[in-house]
Amino acid sequence: MSRAEQKKRAEAKSRLEQAKTQMYQDLVLECAERLFSERGFPQVTMRDIAGEAGISPKTLYSVFPGKEDVYAEVARRRSMALIETTRAALSGDGTVLERMRRSTRALVGFLVEHRAFFRIMMRESRAWGLLPDGAGSGGWGAGLRLQVDLMREGIDDGVFYEGEPEVMAAVALSTMQVLLAAALDRSGEPDTAAIADEIFVQLQRSFRRLPPFALEGAKAG
Repeated sequence: MSRAEQKKRAEAKSRLEQAKTQMYQDLVLECAERLFSERGFPQVTMRDIAGEAGISPKTLYSVFPGKEDVYAEVARRRSMALIETTRAALSGDGTVLERMRRSTRALVGFLVEHRAFFRIMMRESRAWGLLPDGAGSGGWGAGLRLQVDLMREGIDDGVFYEGEPEVMAAVALSTMQVLLAAALDRSGEPDTAAIADEIFVQLQRSFRRLPPFALEGAKAG
């Protein structure tokens, strides 16, 4: 066998191994996400994940060193996918309010579709508006920055009141979290459009700039 043929065969074998590893990773993450959402992180073991995925613990450890690594990758993949979905909805034509409504529908649609991931976030008891330590460069930080940019644009356009964009963004994310959790806790199949519209109405009430007479009335009261 020539050197060129050996190289070609080695490359083909490497691609096959990479594809095999990717397949195992995708399977593990799908099963782990379901288990973490149902039981919570502390109650799930690597053996549980391997059993759910239908693979041996040895195979599982060959693609993920430990349970923390599985959990972190589930969170990373879903968070980044959510950020890209939101970013895409915010881009393009339209007023600030139109793009806010689009992004709200996109966010709700994503989390309704991936309810296991949403339940994992709820189990963490993390307030979306409060950026966790060390998360500034990850999904949480990126999501907050998208909202900050939107609030700043709304202020510049005279649509939103002149507040602190960072605080307003935190309030927006917290509002989304509370209303989405309440909606998905109801019985029956969730109505994505209705949930998103409810959130959008609340966001407008929170951030729309009031006319002068309304501000005077508030001060007088």
